[in-house]
Amino acid sequence: MYIYNKITNLTNTNDRKTLQTEDFLGPYYSLGWEAQECCVEAYYNLAKISEEMGNNEQAIKYYRHFVDIWKNADEDIPLLQDAKLRLISSEALESKKVEKVE
Repeated sequence: MYIYNKITNLTNTNDRKTLQTEDFLGPYYSLGWEAQECCVEAYYNLAKISEEMGNNEQAIKYYRHFVDIWKNADEDIPLLQDAKLRLISSEALESKKVEKVE
């Protein structure tokens, strides 16, 4: 998975990276096997890609999924801390969009 993500990051646009990573995770993603951390981190990476593309709704979905998977993890994990901050930021941006529409 790590190598897959690295190759994907080097060879594809953000749209293709997102779709290919989702396709890869779909049938193979499950907890309890040796490489699960890389699969979990893939959701963090998908969220960041979605942010870069300006798709906050998708970013929120992926950040929530990532944070939910690691809900029982140690709070001092840097990646988890960053994901939580990015989730709060993305949710705030979405909230402002909704307020402008109303």
